Amino acid sequence: MAYNLGKNIKYLREKNNLSQKEFAKILNISNSALSQYESNVRVPSDDIKIKIADYFNVSLDYLLGRPLTHHITKEKSKAKELEEDFPEGVSVLYRANKNLTPEQKEMMLRMIKATFFEDDEK
Repeated sequence: MAYNLGKNIKYLREKNNLSQKEFAKILNISNSALSQYESNVRVPSDDIKIKIADYFNVSLDYLLGRPLTHHITKEKSKAKELEEDFPEGVSVLYRANKNLTPEQKEMMLRMIKATFFEDDEK
């Protein structure tokens, strides 16, 4: 399996001007463990992966190197669903928020659906 986790951790750490020692301290792990994660010698626990993703405000999919095409296909599907189910303009609002994480977009979609379905029930 091609594994980009280590490369992505190192990229995010360096992009944020953190030394391995500094970031290891933030994660409450040893510098050696972080070094092994970055070189793909060891795989961090799910808890550590979540801490890393949360710290850098990225999705686990991004951290794990999941292909972007999956996100694009999913986004197109959601935009099409919005166009079919909701008034004009809502899908534009949804697509306009490209800086949101996939999790944030999903939450926004749920809020939009709840708002429109709630109004229909009244």
